[in-house]
Amino acid sequence: MVLVMIWSAVLLMLSAVLAQATINLIKPSDRSEKSFAALAAAEAGLDDYRARLTADNRYFLRTDNSNASLTGWAPVPGGDGAGEFTVAVDATRALKAGELRIISTGRVGDVTRTAEALLTKRSTLDYVYISDYETTAPGLPGAYSDTTTAITLCTLRYWKDAGAVSKAGVSPATGAHRNSQFCRWAGIYNSERFKGRVHTNDVWYLAHDLANVDPLNVPASNTTATFNGAVTTSCPAPSGSLAGCPTNHRWIDVGTLSGGSVVYSNNAGTWTTSTVFKSAEIPNPATSYTNMAWNPTWDSRLEIPASNSLLKQYAELNGCVFTGPTRIRLRPDFTLEITSPDTKSTTTMCGGTTLASTTAAPSTQPTFIMDLAAAVRAGFNGVIYVENVTGLAAADPNYWTTATAPSCQKKVTGAATSYPFVIPSREATDVFNASYTTPAYANPRKGFPSQLFGSTSTWYDCMSGDLFVQGEYTGALTIATDNNVALTGHLVDHGVVNKTVPNNTTYGAPPLTSDNMLGLVPSNFLYVYRPLWDDPSTSGTTLTSTPDWNYAKTNDIILDMATVVLGQCFGAQDATLGPGQGGIYMFGSLGQRYRCPVGTSGGATGYAKHYSHDDRYAVEDPPPYMLELSIEPWKVKAYSETTIRRDPMAQVGLVKDTGSQGINTTRTYDVQANDTSGSTLESVAIRAGYGSVSIVNGRVSYTSSNYYGDTIIEYVVRRPDGYRAAQTLTVTVQ
Repeated sequence: MVLVMIWSAVLLMLSAVLAQATINLIKPSDRSEKSFAALAAAEAGLDDYRARLTADNRYFLRTDNSNASLTGWAPVPGGDGAGEFTVAVDATRALKAGELRIISTGRVGDVTRTAEALLTKRSTLDYVYISDYETTAPGLPGAYSDTTTAITLCTLRYWKDAGAVSKAGVSPATGAHRNSQFCRWAGIYNSERFKGRVHTNDVWYLAHDLANVDPLNVPASNTTATFNGAVTTSCPAPSGSLAGCPTNHRWIDVGTLSGGSVVYSNNAGTWTTSTVFKSAEIPNPATSYTNMAWNPTWDSRLEIPASNSLLKQYAELNGCVFTGPTRIRLRPDFTLEITSPDTKSTTTMCGGTTLASTTAAPSTQPTFIMDLAAAVRAGFNGVIYVENVTGLAAADPNYWTTATAPSCQKKVTGAATSYPFVIPSREATDVFNASYTTPAYANPRKGFPSQLFGSTSTWYDCMSGDLFVQGEYTGALTIATDNNVALTGHLVDHGVVNKTVPNNTTYGAPPLTSDNMLGLVPSNFLYVYRPLWDDPSTSGTTLTSTPDWNYAKTNDIILDMATVVLGQCFGAQDATLGPGQGGIYMFGSLGQRYRCPVGTSGGATGYAKHYSHDDRYAVEDPPPYMLELSIEPWKVKAYSETTIRRDPMAQVGLVKDTGSQGINTTRTYDVQANDTSGSTLESVAIRAGYGSVSIVNGRVSYTSSNYYGDTIIEYVVRRPDGYRAAQTLTVTVQ
């Protein structure tokens, strides 16, 4: 009996041990289920916010009181009620850099997990070159003898699209694609250089003698490759009646367009079946020049913005708006020299009422020196807009009639074709200087971008919103216009080291550490001002001379800029005339609606292309608000789980810690004084702004740069409960 009782006790003890072991196994299993469910809830939070962004591309700017996840916990839609999520949004780089960071924490019971996604927007700034159409702009004077037909045949559809290919009554009437014999094309030749990604929504016209080098695998020692970066096109594969582009040959050889001789078939007004449409233009994989080591790849169409009106809104809000033709000389000392004689009224920081004078002589119109540092302290957002006078209501403070507008005054009297004011002429302070009093600007014989001079009936529209700009700049600016932008000289980042020795590596290249950036967004044309003497004895082949400052004329011109040419294209004035002037060395990004020439093949006249992408756009704020022009949807660039739980209240605009200090100073901030007792400061990083930051004796130590404005610093603390949480500190440099 005793032995039975002992064994019974042992069995009971073993049962208890086994039961406890089973319970212990069930607990982690249950916690594991909660963990998976918590991560799923966090991902549901990311998906919920992305869905809201899809419905409203600017949702991150809205106040949405109906979205409980922004201020607390919200149940997973369609779930069993056990899962919840809370979302934090870091939008500090959204408008300027096109980055939106979403942090979602999921919770099931007592288990939480956090997921983080970086959303970005595809834009023209991703490319060194991008075009909507690869045919010549219909607005380029002299490009088409019949502009109406050019618009119909060349600009209302892409090359792949079937439809009309000739004037009414001319056979054949239709074809498998738009007519590239009528539509003036722009080819890419082996003398041109593009470093960075390039894209067209149209089809590429490439010379078949391009260097046979894969653009994605160009050796560092290679200097002959036309492309050094991905080459993409939105021309799809052939389908039905569409010509399309075969997957193994997504480009057209420029030699098939004209047989190597006649380039534009319609200039003489002759129309024949053979010149109206050629089936040979369709890419043919059987031809010999398809044995390239590479081929353009397909990518989706990227919309070129239709308008820069959003930039005008920013300029009106806290930037500068100038009226009528305006000259801006950028200076390395953080100043701008602005001449805008039609601007009667603007904000004080932009010149106020001191810019217009109806009594001053044309050569002595007021020039305002804008101190950018002072303007930034006053709230300047970096956006300038030049608007048309034409179209303003009579009640507008900047309204003028043509008879009274100072910009319509002539600098030189006695000739019908004298310069209107603001147009750079032969003054000692202008880029081009000579003794001639006749115009060195576009005339009816060689006009670009409009018939600016000639008879009194074809005068330059002296009250258009045109910008004439040049200089060496410090700071970050975006300048947009209602009409054209003329580049009257170099546009050089002050940080550039090599400004004198042209080459494809360092000449004009901004250092990666530079904070200087310039954006240009014209509604019509962007062009290099390149006037030729209108002297019959020289036949328009001699350039004017004598620069107004550091650089010789516009030879080997440096253009450190990002631009989107909304209506027409980027080109050089009188590109097919006069001497060769070396190259256009552009570091930045060129987006344009159509193509325009900058010179002839090989640089015999005008310029050769040397375009390089500014890689800072991938990691730094681009020119102010240019990314706002992109209407592409937000897409996930990076996703990861993180151990940092963002506190929503610190990420949706209610910044917890603030401070201020002067430029080029160092100050520490005791951020833990505002956090849970016992927390440990683990890391710090700058999320927006300039300067450097570190941890010194448990405090955030921030060293400011020589720029004014707000810098947003994110710091991470580990709290006593084991959670790591991120907060923000905003420092105003003043």
